[in-house]
Amino acid sequence: CVEINGRERCFFTYVPENCKSSDDKVPLVVDTHSLISCPRFHIGYSGWRAQAEENCFVVVFPIGNEPSDEIFSTCWNNPGGAQSPEFGNGITTSQCCCFAPDDGLLPTVDTTEYNDPLFLKTAIDTVLETFETITGDARIETKLSIDADRVYMTGHSNGCVTSLSMAALYSDT
Repeated sequence: CVEINGRERCFFTYVPENCKSSDDKVPLVVDTHSLISCPRFHIGYSGWRAQAEENCFVVVFPIGNEPSDEIFSTCWNNPGGAQSPEFGNGITTSQCCCFAPDDGLLPTVDTTEYNDPLFLKTAIDTVLETFETITGDARIETKLSIDADRVYMTGHSNGCVTSLSMAALYSDT
């Protein structure tokens, strides 16, 4: 877990057993779930866990914010106005996608309080730092390290929108 704006935000990290003895640096995939879902359900249908086992990489499954305090109905809130100057296509993102439970139309989560792209950036940085520390510690029996140049984002539905926001806001990551 990491702290963002005074709130604890959590994620799961999956490391396949067959990768723990790898001498190579492995990729990191961050897989974000859909609206009103959670990592527990998302892992079951996304296919990334099986791909990680087959192709030897680490997967992070973050938990969306919890405006309703129910872990099984989380969402990703993305600030509007994000652009990527690298692409020069003039596309600007709109605020998305945590809605009022009564009408499903109005965003209900303040993007300054629940800054999900910042949470994901912090989670990525934390995982990279943690693996760097683990591989430098002789007491831990693993050679695995993550290649910081091969960090990928993916997601389903609201998680896909979140991946696009990450690309616009933190393409250097």
